[in-house]
Amino acid sequence: MKKFRDFDSARKYAHSLKLKSRSSWFALYDKGQLPENLPKYANEKYAKTGWISWSDFLASGTLSGPQRNKQMRSFEESKKFVRNLGIKTENQWREWCKNNSRPIDIPYSFERSYRDQWTTMGDFLGSGFVADKNKVWISFEKARTLVQKFEFKNRGEYKKEWNAGKISKDIPATPENVYKNKGWVSWGDFLGSGFVSNTIVSENYLSFSDAKIEVKKLAEKYNLKTFDDWKKAYKDGKIPKNIPLKPDRVYSKKRKEKNEKTV
Repeated sequence: MKKFRDFDSARKYAHSLKLKSRSSWFALYDKGQLPENLPKYANEKYAKTGWISWSDFLASGTLSGPQRNKQMRSFEESKKFVRNLGIKTENQWREWCKNNSRPIDIPYSFERSYRDQWTTMGDFLGSGFVADKNKVWISFEKARTLVQKFEFKNRGEYKKEWNAGKISKDIPATPENVYKNKGWVSWGDFLGSGFVSNTIVSENYLSFSDAKIEVKKLAEKYNLKTFDDWKKAYKDGKIPKNIPLKPDRVYSKKRKEKNEKTV
């Protein structure tokens, strides 16, 4: 009866070959290129003496099917492994996997592998980061009211102050995406800067002539005498949204002429 190497010795030799699949192992065996004391069907020979899988035996770095789920480290063990690497974001993890040898018992996609225990990547990595889609934001109207107190002139100023942590984190960095179909009109409307594109003017605001008539009625109704009065009334929701906060900016000379021609 042929005497085979013990499992650890056979596994160590198999690793030295750097094979990628069991078919490569079979091919070497069939060509007589493996030592005689190594079995072709190592999975059967070492089934009771240390065998885990072909990927473990060959160190191929891949796991699949039921064996993969059986051999993966636990959720807590995987979390500890990744946190010890100092990784803080999902992108950092993907990048690390590209440049390093990921242990075969650590999954690439944690969310898919640990579905029953998964919450968020921020929780898993200990960074506290939560993707926009999973966050709870304040309403569009409340966000706009709070943001307009800063009197930002443009989106760039808003982004700068948001990144500096001066804007509440329950207001998104990309309000145009979060509040789409929830009240969003334009950055000018959101910031209260009065700037809007020609497209927004034509689609959302009255023509200059019609706006002028309506503004006169509103001024009489609410006793508006100064721009501060007008701004307060606008923020209080007394001014219809088809009239801009800053008519002088929206209805520039060119826009005024254009709108007059279409009346």
